[in-house]
Amino acid sequence: MGRDPMFSGGAAVRAILTAFDDNLQRLACVIGRARPMRHKASFHVSSDGAARSLLIWTTDVAVDDAMPAIGEAIEGSALVLKRALEGSPAS
Repeated sequence: MGRDPMFSGGAAVRAILTAFDDNLQRLACVIGRARPMRHKASFHVSSDGAARSLLIWTTDVAVDDAMPAIGEAIEGSALVLKRALEGSPAS
């Protein structure tokens, strides 16, 4: 199963779901169409008190010339995701 999410800078990518565990509240995917896959990510949700959740986004990128651009895209997208989850307006 795949999705085509867009990073905050507008770059669209292909995300292919590789693992999903409802009980652990975790999903993992590979990002991109290149072989071998150079960008893998996982998301884990856990309780952070009675009315809050903690989202942990882990990403693994093979080090190469694209790393600075991928890092910027991830950092920008993390801020957008944080604002959306906290109900803050995007800027």
